[in-house]
Amino acid sequence: MINSDGENTFIVPGGSTPHLFYQHLAEKVTDWSDVTLIPSDERLVDETSAESTIGMIRKTLMQRIGVRDMPTLFSIIDGIIIPKSDQVLATLNSKLKNRMPAKAVFLGIGRDGHTASLFPDDEKNCCIDKPLFFAHKASELFQRVSISASFLAKTPRLIFLVSGEKKRPVMKKIFINNKRSDYLPVMNVIKKATGRVTVFCDQDAAP
Repeated sequence: MINSDGENTFIVPGGSTPHLFYQHLAEKVTDWSDVTLIPSDERLVDETSAESTIGMIRKTLMQRIGVRDMPTLFSIIDGIIIPKSDQVLATLNSKLKNRMPAKAVFLGIGRDGHTASLFPDDEKNCCIDKPLFFAHKASELFQRVSISASFLAKTPRLIFLVSGEKKRPVMKKIFINNKRSDYLPVMNVIKKATGRVTVFCDQDAAP
């Protein structure tokens, strides 16, 4: 998809699953010119934190690429901890719109059916029509910023990357018992999708 028609902007995942994905990109992609990578979500922590998506991408991808033709890594929080406010969110949304449209989105799927920072039992945020929103996971002390379901669904290509035996139950819900999976945030994105949806999973995760 790189260097075909359109802007070379891609939304890329956080979390632990995509580590191998970024390592593979570093080894296989030889031309990163004019490519912009935007995290699908970010934790409002310092970039040096193990929880930082931007920090993870720098370690697993950027540090493996030569200095020349480095892709633009777009931080939706500029690598700093920001206060939660409507004004900050408005600035972030304006900032992201200037980088759109994205050519494709790469996402993971959590064991609870979340994707990006779209979590179960948070229906309000699943219906937001702006690009970004503040999200919070009950077990975490920090806030998050995430790209919304409606914005993800408008991207021409949605590509999900799933691995590990622990993901098999949620994959079964999606592909085998799909009538009972409507409550999953990932299904909200898939059902709203206006473009092509592809799911890559390893043998351990396959339903």
